[in-house]
Amino acid sequence: MRYVDEFVNARKAYQNKIHPFSPTKVLVGVIDDPKMKLLAQKLDDAKKLASIEMDEAVKAFDVYRPAYIKKINGQIYKEPQAIKIKATVQFFVGKLQKLVDDYHRECVAKQKVESDKASKAQVAVAKEQVKLIAADIKKISDEFHKRAVAYEKVAASVYQTCNQFSQRIGQTDKEMTQLATQAQTLTKGPANPAMLLKVKALAQGKQKVLEANVKGQEKIIERLKPFDKSTNLTPQDIARDLRIKLPDTANKDMENLSKKEGPLFQRANQMAGESRSMLKADAELLSKSQKLLAQINSVGGSQASAKAV
Repeated sequence: MRYVDEFVNARKAYQNKIHPFSPTKVLVGVIDDPKMKLLAQKLDDAKKLASIEMDEAVKAFDVYRPAYIKKINGQIYKEPQAIKIKATVQFFVGKLQKLVDDYHRECVAKQKVESDKASKAQVAVAKEQVKLIAADIKKISDEFHKRAVAYEKVAASVYQTCNQFSQRIGQTDKEMTQLATQAQTLTKGPANPAMLLKVKALAQGKQKVLEANVKGQEKIIERLKPFDKSTNLTPQDIARDLRIKLPDTANKDMENLSKKEGPLFQRANQMAGESRSMLKADAELLSKSQKLLAQINSVGGSQASAKAV
């Protein structure tokens, strides 16, 4: 037990130093103060603990030390050879100060070791945190890319099919317009009920084709509904869906993900928008066709219409 031994040795050395001056038993008793030895023992006990406990132990020793020296000085004044003994006190004070200084150095050294360990632990934790964040970002990236590809694939398929429907609808609309013109022409020449009935029958058939194609468009565009939330999808949305919470330091990574997958979403949005525009335009053609059919059916009077039915 280094420090309690150092104190005991310092105390013994001091007692030996004043022995030639015949100190009284009272002075020897004051010097032998058991509390001071106990505080020295606590210095050694605290060395087994953390630096904060060492600091507390040396503070307790240091706080009591002046009172201890004061008691010794107080008794020295009562000693027969007080002047000679008084001259030796600084020797003992120096020994105690050395003990405290040595302990302080050990305390500081332990603090540094603890600090280094804490720093290494923090670095290790930080590295592990970086790995976890990277893994979470990869999960978000994979899911974000997956949804972008799925949306773009469906939007492309819908656009292609809608375009085919739209081309057929456009052609049928032209044919309906031609039939309407033909019906009007028949009214200006010699009566030809059979041809008029044929035109009306053809017009009714074309109308059914238009209706079927527009319904086909409507049905194919329903495939876009599951992707309604994908039109403005962000990596942050994916993170919420996956219940991943990232620190602010990952904001740049999220921005990069948006830039990386952005073109896919933009193409998908563009094709989805054009598909819906085609449906709207073709629905208007269907409405126009219904009016043309009504005009065709009205040509030649109610009798011709009845025969057509």
